[in-house]
Amino acid sequence: MAYSKKMKNRTDIERAQTAAEGVHFAFMTELGVKKLSIVGITLSLLLFLWIRDWSLLKQSFMFTGLVVFAELVNTSIEHVCDYVQPEQERMIKKAKDIAAGATFTLVCTFLLITVVDIIIILINR
Repeated sequence: MAYSKKMKNRTDIERAQTAAEGVHFAFMTELGVKKLSIVGITLSLLLFLWIRDWSLLKQSFMFTGLVVFAELVNTSIEHVCDYVQPEQERMIKKAKDIAAGATFTLVCTFLLITVVDIIIILINR
């Protein structure tokens, strides 16, 4: 039976279990997912201990989640590309680079907004 047929008519709990298995697999096998998760959560907590601002903590957790999401999508694209075209190919490399760019863009946005927020908080103290 095809994978898509097995996925139809499943309960929400079964779908959530499948998604959790995917996140667990990525966390255990992909260094980027693990590293971004740990660094994001650690920085968020350290920022909170230093600044003591709940909104900054929530914002940091939100951006950490978005960065990890982007890395999960990037990892999925890389796996599909490697499956479809095992040899190095210029267009596959471009697709992988663009997917990695999504993660990089979110990381830069997270850092920029966090730095600006810290400056604003420190100026207003």
